[in-house]
Amino acid sequence: MTDPVIELQNSKAGGLGSVIVGGYVYRGDEVDFLDGMYLFGVWSSTQNPSGIVFMANTNQNGLWDFDEVDFENDFGQYLLGFGQDS
Repeated sequence: MTDPVIELQNSKAGGLGSVIVGGYVYRGDEVDFLDGMYLFGVWSSTQNPSGIVFMANTNQNGLWDFDEVDFENDFGQYLLGFGQDS
């Protein structure tokens, strides 16, 4: 078994979301600051379309720190999943 690398509160009592949506490590060339970051998110913090995408630094021991990815426009959608181009 592997210990968790990311922990966050659920949507109750000030938590971040109701469902965690797993993601991928970004290895693209388009967004330099995301290179090597693990992208994941939450479906919604309420029953409204308010999904949030996060990035976590994979080069840490113990629990990984993570920050919200700031989009130019409000994301305003349910986050259903992540895909990966080949």
